[in-house]
Amino acid sequence: MSVTFDIVGDPSSWSDLMHPFPQADFHHSPEFHAISQQNGEGEPVLLTARADGRPLMAWPMLARDIPGSDARDLGSVYGYPGPLFAADVDQYGVLQHALEYLKSTGFVSVSARLHPIANAPLLSQERTDIRQIGQIVAADLSRDVVELKREIRGAKNGTIKKIEKSGVSLRQSRDPADTPIFQSIYRETMDRIGAAPYYYFPDSYMDALLASESFDASYVFAELDGQAIAASSIIETSHYRQYYLSGTATDHTRLSPMSLILRDQIFEAKESGRKWFVLGGGLGGKEDSLTQFKLGFSKTTLPAGLICKILDPAVYTELAGSAATDGYFPAYRQP
Repeated sequence: MSVTFDIVGDPSSWSDLMHPFPQADFHHSPEFHAISQQNGEGEPVLLTARADGRPLMAWPMLARDIPGSDARDLGSVYGYPGPLFAADVDQYGVLQHALEYLKSTGFVSVSARLHPIANAPLLSQERTDIRQIGQIVAADLSRDVVELKREIRGAKNGTIKKIEKSGVSLRQSRDPADTPIFQSIYRETMDRIGAAPYYYFPDSYMDALLASESFDASYVFAELDGQAIAASSIIETSHYRQYYLSGTATDHTRLSPMSLILRDQIFEAKESGRKWFVLGGGLGGKEDSLTQFKLGFSKTTLPAGLICKILDPAVYTELAGSAATDGYFPAYRQP
């Protein structure tokens, strides 16, 4: 099989090249990559692969300058992008062709997140260039409502009844005027758990999500006596609804109002015909108390992972120095 590759940056061409891949998530869209670029995360690029004119792969990434160097590497947006493949191809075989091609492009390395569902065949393999980074929780919406309800543990059902009895109600909004309310709760939560600066997003980032024409983004607020006490950013595409960013006001953590948001979102996603509700994993990929909370809504876990590949060993070693053996990838970006 003769495979040809191309790197595309134009958003219109990017959108056209994604059409053969209906399993795409919002993470794959040129618009989300543009939002990430505005957030200073890198320059959007789409690597495509074709064989005899047939699309085989579309892999969105971010080209990034390496501080203190003229070199560049490839990373990915926050979330679960990963390469998309035609239905009947050997994903790892095409990926190896792609990595060989990237060696000729001048990039030093690739460190790119995989999609836990679209890239399940890659994540199931023991490979040196694929790193497992924990588990994510997701609800498989192909199951019937009775099974989905069974996934929500008895303790959660008791919590939700207590929340409803307290008078908490839910409100959905796509109005950027609600961004300050969301951000106040979200940032308070990040402060409380000691999150890294990476997890703080500016108002402009949140407003751009709401304004997107490529996917449907909204806020869902849990409110008590007219005041928001928990908030979640929910993003939806044709296959997926995702619990993206969220927080709970410190004074109301014991009530756990987020439980009501998640319960309703799972069943709304089922009713709207989505295939998966993605809850995500723990902070920084760790299996922590956040993971345990999410497991209260679905017992289905999927591996999360990264493609990690050195493309230019000489430059990589020079940039990494003594950090080259520390395990962090790429070593020269170690915090």
